[in-house]
Amino acid sequence: MQVYVKVLSGGAKYSLSMKDVDQNTGRVLNKPRRSNPSFRTKDTIRILEEERPSRRRPLKKKMSSPERWEAKQMIASGALKATDFPDYDGEDGDGMFYQEEEELEIEMNEEEPAFLQGHSADMSLVKIFRNPQGSLSRAAALQSALTKEMREMRDQQQRTMLDSIPKDLNRP
Repeated sequence: MQVYVKVLSGGAKYSLSMKDVDQNTGRVLNKPRRSNPSFRTKDTIRILEEERPSRRRPLKKKMSSPERWEAKQMIASGALKATDFPDYDGEDGDGMFYQEEEELEIEMNEEEPAFLQGHSADMSLVKIFRNPQGSLSRAAALQSALTKEMREMRDQQQRTMLDSIPKDLNRP
């Protein structure tokens, strides 16, 4: 069995893709800028090379301050040995080395596989609707009515109390 792929990036790790490669002929459907026909393996798998990204230093992810503090506390308490801790580096100033961030490329294949054709169905989103006759809706309406009634009673009591206070104290 032959599989045709193209090289997306090279270096320490090769990034290969079967996307846009005709599996019958091995030709790239969308022509890359450069191709290297000398890249062949003994199984005659043709590997086409696209323009490589610029060589840059890999990004390093620095440990957060709480993570460093926690690691140092565990080492100081004896719960972990300095050499047992996965991120420990004695030569560095803070005693920790940093993880390299990996760049990931994920290709989504939207095509339905042959063995699932006719067996799967596209699901639509569930419609959310209000049910004003539900018990929760009735309880909320009752509570809001009681709150409104209590507010009106309190306002009425304040008005009657203000009306009972004499406005002119000079009159008998």
